[in-house]
Amino acid sequence: PVTVVTNNLRMSEQEMHPSSTIILSGGEIHFPKAALVGELAADSLRHINANICIMGCSGINAQVGITTGDFRESKVNQLMVQNSHGLVIVVADYRKIGVTSNFQVAGIQKIDILITDTYGDPARLKEIEEAGVTVIQIDEAI
Repeated sequence: PVTVVTNNLRMSEQEMHPSSTIILSGGEIHFPKAALVGELAADSLRHINANICIMGCSGINAQVGITTGDFRESKVNQLMVQNSHGLVIVVADYRKIGVTSNFQVAGIQKIDILITDTYGDPARLKEIEEAGVTVIQIDEAI
């Protein structure tokens, strides 16, 4: 059995194994991402302790870490990272590698694994690896 805690409203549309559970954070819906944000979302996540955190981002680089373009989303994502007591995995396609968006979510030292495609800037990916992040590149688009 797996319990998924998410602020991604689209997860409710996914086919899941019958013994799985999805817990939605609640909050305001931020379109077009369908991300649940705001104080209600943040408050629900303050009470969660996760084994693994998997999240997307608007940008990731070795100097700043992971960032997003929306203040409300950054607060929710900060809590997700903070309340994860296991791996923190970031999923980002090549367009987000080396990018810094407006609001920081977490420093690079908080990230264990970056999963990306094969189109990312090799120099930027090397910087991220040298900062202690395991970089996994896959052939398929994310």
